[in-house]
Amino acid sequence: ITIVDAGGTVVAQLRMDGARLNALAISETKARTAASTGSPTAPGDEDLAVAAACGGRQTGLMGGLPIWLDGHLLGGIGVSSG
Repeated sequence: ITIVDAGGTVVAQLRMDGARLNALAISETKARTAASTGSPTAPGDEDLAVAAACGGRQTGLMGGLPIWLDGHLLGGIGVSSG
């Protein structure tokens, strides 16, 4: 699980015991994508092109949600299976 602020900076990360090594990297990318778009991550036609243009720092994989409070985008949270 990764939480980022509105600028994409990691503010918290937690890896479950036994989780795959890449789980944190994937959850961070999902959180950053949700924070930068203000929308949940979801597969779409342009995802591969966007991911490539962002150097792999964005994804269309499900599991990322933006964090909103009173109409202000605070950041994003991303999760990845263990």
